[in-house]
Amino acid sequence: LTRLPADRVRAHREPAAVREGGRVEAYTYPTSSTELENIADLLRRAHLEDGVPWQEMAVLVRAGGRSLPAVRRALTSAGVPLEVDGDDVALRHEPAVAPLLTALRTVAGAALHTGRSEEAAERSEGAAGLADDTVERSGEAAGQAEEAAEESGGSAEAALRTGRSEEPA
Repeated sequence: LTRLPADRVRAHREPAAVREGGRVEAYTYPTSSTELENIADLLRRAHLEDGVPWQEMAVLVRAGGRSLPAVRRALTSAGVPLEVDGDDVALRHEPAVAPLLTALRTVAGAALHTGRSEEAAERSEGAAGLADDTVERSGEAAGQAEEAAEESGGSAEAALRTGRSEEPA
């Protein structure tokens, strides 16, 4: 391995601001809707009062699939232009993921109807080569959905479709 030049190593270890000044502010909110309203307000004020171009601002979200629709609605209704990075689209909307999800639903459905998630996972291994811990988790989710349905008096299939299980996604 070649050694890095000393000036580059020093620059890496001693980062410097690109711009002068700046500030960090932290806010807490009682509800997520209040938080989103204030984020939209802060962005609009930065643009209109301070002259910050829209393209120099960003809102980073922790869980895009769950929070992105609400952020999008709040910013759009406040008149804040937005662009969602294509990489941040929910994984379930990716074309390459659709066959895997179909296979998992099939395995989970078979487990619900037969009550034998292990056997369903073995069948999927032969058919699609998908029986790894993801498939096992789908069988567990099916079992949890079945238990939740029994407790609530609803159908396990509906609970599985809506994702109502105690296991976090």
